[in-house]
Amino acid sequence: MYTKEQNEEIEKVCRVFDSYIRENPYFDVVWSDKLGYIYLSGIAPDREGVCMAPLILRTGEDLCEEIIYNMAADILKQIGVHRDDPEDCSSDERKKIKEELKPYMDQLPEYTHLVTELFRE
Repeated sequence: MYTKEQNEEIEKVCRVFDSYIRENPYFDVVWSDKLGYIYLSGIAPDREGVCMAPLILRTGEDLCEEIIYNMAADILKQIGVHRDDPEDCSSDERKKIKEELKPYMDQLPEYTHLVTELFRE
């Protein structure tokens, strides 16, 4: 299902973002013996359902991209911006997102390009 390298990549991303994954009530990363790693997002507040289609993860990059997008949306909410999509951020908003993501991305330098790709140029 996964090469050793793919498995190690995904596990590394899970370790780096472990506390964020555990604390975030709206998504999770789970293991299925049939499908492998699955990213579940859009978990309902009552935890009775999922409103987004599950994403079968094949690489650490896939997982990292999903997590940093969620983190960017959370950061925007924390600073009072009322939109979930970081694509159209102001330069100050981009700076704040990059600052918040830096400790994680310092541990995952192979995925730093994903932070830049969050924003529309």
